[in-house]
Amino acid sequence: MTMSVVGKIVLFLFLLVNAVTPLNLFALPSRQFTLLPHQSEAIKAASSTNAARSQIVIPNGGGKTVISYHLAREVLSAQGTVVVFMPTIDLIEEALETFYQDDPQLLDWRKECLCVCSQLSVESVRFTTDCSRIGSFIKGDGPRLVLSTYLSACAISDARLARPFDLALLDESHVAAGSNGETLPSIPLVDEFIACKKRVFMTGSPRVFRSRKMTKGNHVDDQEFSMDNTKVFGEVVYQLSYDEAIERNVTVPVEALACTVPLGQTVNETEWRARVLVDACQRFGLRKVVTFSRSIERTKDLQEALLRTRYFRDVLRVQYNNTSWGSLKKWTKPLGDGESIVICNPYMLKGGFNELKDCDGIYIADRMERHLKLWQVVSRAAMRSEGKEKGYVIFPVQAPDDVDTNQFGNMVPIIRTMLEMDSELLKECRAWLMRDGEAAERGDEVAPPRKLLERIVGVGVSAEEFRLGLKSAVLEIAGLTWDVKLGLLKHYTKIHGNALVPEADKKLGRWVRNQRVKYYLNRLLRERIQKLESVGFSWEPNKALWKEQYEILKALGVENVKQSTVTADGVNIGRWCTLQRGYNKRGKLSPDRIKLLNDIGFVWDYREYLEA
Repeated sequence: MTMSVVGKIVLFLFLLVNAVTPLNLFALPSRQFTLLPHQSEAIKAASSTNAARSQIVIPNGGGKTVISYHLAREVLSAQGTVVVFMPTIDLIEEALETFYQDDPQLLDWRKECLCVCSQLSVESVRFTTDCSRIGSFIKGDGPRLVLSTYLSACAISDARLARPFDLALLDESHVAAGSNGETLPSIPLVDEFIACKKRVFMTGSPRVFRSRKMTKGNHVDDQEFSMDNTKVFGEVVYQLSYDEAIERNVTVPVEALACTVPLGQTVNETEWRARVLVDACQRFGLRKVVTFSRSIERTKDLQEALLRTRYFRDVLRVQYNNTSWGSLKKWTKPLGDGESIVICNPYMLKGGFNELKDCDGIYIADRMERHLKLWQVVSRAAMRSEGKEKGYVIFPVQAPDDVDTNQFGNMVPIIRTMLEMDSELLKECRAWLMRDGEAAERGDEVAPPRKLLERIVGVGVSAEEFRLGLKSAVLEIAGLTWDVKLGLLKHYTKIHGNALVPEADKKLGRWVRNQRVKYYLNRLLRERIQKLESVGFSWEPNKALWKEQYEILKALGVENVKQSTVTADGVNIGRWCTLQRGYNKRGKLSPDRIKLLNDIGFVWDYREYLEA
């Protein structure tokens, strides 16, 4: 009897799931993590504040999970309740390892710890999304630790817990930035959903960009979100900038390499991608590299192509969540002179990756769009290890199979991530784009900031192609075109003496209207409001225009203005006076405006004025 197609699929999925080696938490060796100075400072700042909500901002790779553990331990040791929110199950599993290894006796892990998520490959800890089981767990005596993904937070909310959590730790809390209280990630932010006495938000960047979306054929350019709202996220009680983290030896600087090689006699695009990595390793002396592809099949193909180059001592390929990797033994084995090693893997931050801190570079063989994965890539490259002075993120450009009209499209997600992580770099790029927008009206062009050119380097690409590709990639990032428009607005104010752009203006008309709409809907970032107001932007253009015309009339003197009077700048002030008389006659002129006009002796009946 032959097996049906459905039966074969079911069997395949069963074998695939059971091929995953579950992590036995209790088999992990105990090891206490020595707190670094910045971690101690962050813990002290969060513990000492009486605020119900506060923020800790530390670059990825700076050990926020260890900070979470110490903050949680203070509460759990006092028999309290703690809930930790994380974006993914992978991060929950990593946090469990950290929490357990530092203090195996902190909890009765089988009874006093619960993960709220759809699945878990840690066999020693319970997990569920059943709200009744969650409620029963919290009601129990003794300390309670709950680890949940943001998306599973609705299960905690549905449990309608009788008592609030003593502490909520929200890791990578930028995923909830800009939330309006209706989307799933924002559930942990609202007391009506999940009551908490104290919330600590932790992130590597309080400002994030979302990928562009299309709405009826039009680009939506307002895809930047921030944690500026202190009512939701609290004040920042501790912050370590990207540059400070490097200066204090917390992380190493990260350089992104946009690489290409001539097609030559390359058989296929996989062979070409293998040659790109070899070329980068030779140029920059990289000895330990981790590669990522978008599927298991492509990972295998890349491994075989790299083996055929005969450049690396070992080209290893790891399996999904296999924490007993024999590959790690080869990875940790000392390398001889001129030797290099590569681990190929289609997944990110699975068991065992904590042992790969000493990698020189991460090779993103295929375009990677997922926000969290990119954060993990750059974080892995930034992790400090003995003798490591710089981390590299390598990605191919101008690929022979690239169907994207922008052959530098691979740069977009990498630059977006680096801008999110480095606020100073973001500030410099904004200033550059604003100046460039202003200069464009004069037919000029402004060079990219030096810091950007130091962080993103073209390898094997002509200088002119790289310059154009870099600018195109930066402009493609959602939100940054706003700064170009601001530059155009600044140029407009210099020419016209005001920021009262008519809606008919082809370059700025629709944009200025959108800014006013978002302002009145309370959807415009505070930083953008300040920038617009600094160039004289008016949220009520009709009021501003009326005031400007009034000041012209006042300066000229009412007695000197006739119905046909036009100023040297082309303002038809005579017609404006006629309109004010008409509005007043129909009862459509406000008392404030009538008073202002009366104060300068305005003539309401022009015929009587002429006869007199």
